[in-house]
Amino acid sequence: CESCPAAFHPDCLNIEMPDGSWYCNDCRTGKKPRFQDIVWVKLGNYRWWPAEVCHPKNVPPNIQKMKHAIGEFPVFFFGSKDYYWTHQARVFPYVEGDQGSKYQGIKGIVKVFKN
Repeated sequence: CESCPAAFHPDCLNIEMPDGSWYCNDCRTGKKPRFQDIVWVKLGNYRWWPAEVCHPKNVPPNIQKMKHAIGEFPVFFFGSKDYYWTHQARVFPYVEGDQGSKYQGIKGIVKVFKN
């Protein structure tokens, strides 16, 4: 898939590889996080924290070499500027203007967590 961390074998999906870009069903329906999406991530006992989904080729080499499972993808945490490999069950989409947000009314999460 061109827009998410998923990888597929054409034979497993019983399809011919199309010319150009290909997008999985989950991305076409908006079910999976895509590269450069802003998401909330939950790790261990830490609070939910905003992060950006990164393409593995765009993270530092030491992060690329970290042990991670199939299906995990790197995220960049705003504020702390840390990277971590995570999976879909630990994330949900950030939606600008979520009800009850402490930062409601501030334009853009980047203004809250400046790089």
